[in-house]
Amino acid sequence: MPTAPYRIHAVRYAHRACTSSEVFYGDHHAAPMTMDYFVWALTNGTHTVVVGLGFTEPVGTRRGRQFLRCPSRGLAEIGIDCRQVTH
Repeated sequence: MPTAPYRIHAVRYAHRACTSSEVFYGDHHAAPMTMDYFVWALTNGTHTVVVGLGFTEPVGTRRGRQFLRCPSRGLAEIGIDCRQVTH
């Protein structure tokens, strides 16, 4: 039985200003850049899969990231209750 196509959502939860030398190995230009951090949700109406490889607010703050919101809050804003996600 075919399944419904999945929709992919990217929810930004943190941000930082940095230089290219901090992000890319061997880059000596130190060009200003920004980096955003996301949690991903894949939904098809029946199943939801959440992919997150990030960090907690205390860890992000210690590393100089601007924590915008808890990933679970960002997911709730698009209608995903993390307590109901099993994958």
